[in-house]
Amino acid sequence: QLSSDRQAFVPLAWWAGPGVERTPTRVDRETFRWSAERLLRQEPVILASPGELPPAATDTERARMSNVRSLLALPLVAGGEVIGCFVLRSQSETRPWPVEVVRNCRLIAEVLAGALARKRGEDALRTSEAMKSAVLASLTSQVAVLDREGRIIAVNESWTRFGRENAPNGAVTGNGASYLEICRRAAATGDEPAREALVGIEDVLARRRPGFSQDYACPSAGGERWFHMTAVPLERAEGGAVVAHTDITERRLAELEAEKSRQELAHVARVLTLGEMAAALAHQ
Repeated sequence: QLSSDRQAFVPLAWWAGPGVERTPTRVDRETFRWSAERLLRQEPVILASPGELPPAATDTERARMSNVRSLLALPLVAGGEVIGCFVLRSQSETRPWPVEVVRNCRLIAEVLAGALARKRGEDALRTSEAMKSAVLASLTSQVAVLDREGRIIAVNESWTRFGRENAPNGAVTGNGASYLEICRRAAATGDEPAREALVGIEDVLARRRPGFSQDYACPSAGGERWFHMTAVPLERAEGGAVVAHTDITERRLAELEAEKSRQELAHVARVLTLGEMAAALAHQ
C-alpha cells in the first residue's frame, strides 16, 4: 500500500516461489521514479524484459530492475485515488503478459483495492473511536453523548461512577437510557432545575438554541453538592448533544463564604456608623 506520506509503497502481503528474493520492506518512489509516476497516474507498468524500460527511467531504477526478468504492476484505485499496487514479477525468466492475463489481473487488483480501502476505513474508525474514548476518559466532569432523541450513546468513567453512586432508586443512566426521560421524571416530582434542564436540552437537540447551562444543587451522603451543567449540539449529520456536569461545590462554598464575609463587613460598617451617629447626637 502507499505510505501515509505517499513517498513509498509498503508491502502488506506477498508470496514467493523457492529461491526467489523476498520483497523489500519499502519501495521508495524516488528509487523507482518512472514506475511510481505511472502507477500514481493510474497507469499499469508492463515489462516483458528489463530492456523495455524507457529512457525516462533513472539509472538507479535500471540497476534495481536488473534482477527482475519480467514485471506487471497494476495500481490499486479506490475513490478515485491510488492507495497501493498489485505486482507480479519473474526473476528466473522473461515472459510476455498477454491481454487476457492482464485483464484477469486487473479484476484481482479491483478486489484487492476494495479490501484495502475497507481495511483502511476500519483502521481509521478504530483510531477515531480510541481517540474519542481516551478524550472522554481524561475528563473529570461527568460527560454523556446523546443522540437526537435524547438517548445516551456514550459516557465517560466519571459519569458511570457518579450514576452508580447517586442514581435514585437504581435508575439506569448509562448507554441506552433516555436522559430526557430521566429529567422528565425528576421534573414531575417538582424538581425545578430538572425541568429547566429538560427544556434546555430539548431546545439544544432541536437546534433552537446554541447551548444551555445552569448551576444546581444536588443532595448527597456527604452533604449538598453543586454542579454546573452544560449542553451543546453534537456537530454531526445525525444530530445529538453533549451533556457535561462539573462539580463546582468548592467554588460555590467559596462564593458563599465571600458573601457571608461581605455581609459581616456591611454589618460592622452599619454598627460603626450608628456608633458615630450616637456619639454625635450625644455631643449635640
